[in-house]
Amino acid sequence: MELIHTAFRVTDLERSKEFYLDGLGFEEKWGFEEDGVEHVYLGPETGSDIHIFEDPSNDEPVTGGGSDTIHTDHSVCLLVEEDLHGVFEELVERTDCHVILPPKTTPFETHRNVITFVEDPDGHAIELIERLEGPPPE
Repeated sequence: MELIHTAFRVTDLERSKEFYLDGLGFEEKWGFEEDGVEHVYLGPETGSDIHIFEDPSNDEPVTGGGSDTIHTDHSVCLLVEEDLHGVFEELVERTDCHVILPPKTTPFETHRNVITFVEDPDGHAIELIERLEGPPPE
């Protein structure tokens, strides 16, 4: 099985592209317009894409936004190979995104990760993760 992409409806395509391209350093891979709806596929150089689309006929907010909880029905996990803290700092500086959970090391007995949750401009929860080696913290 292969995951090809995750799709999010957004209310402002240019604002969302700024978040994913400038904030996370993704590339715009391709896109198309169909029935007045613009679709754009973004992602890292390799791996799955995020498909964002703006439907001008639907002006309803996507989510409440600005929350302090994680919208599990709108989450996507992005793996960061090396420096989650550096990526997080750049993302917050470049986009002023809402931080749900600042970076923290997970206390799991079987594995350690550094995780953070932020919201994209439409309130979708985005999880960034850095996999660590070694035993969990004491």
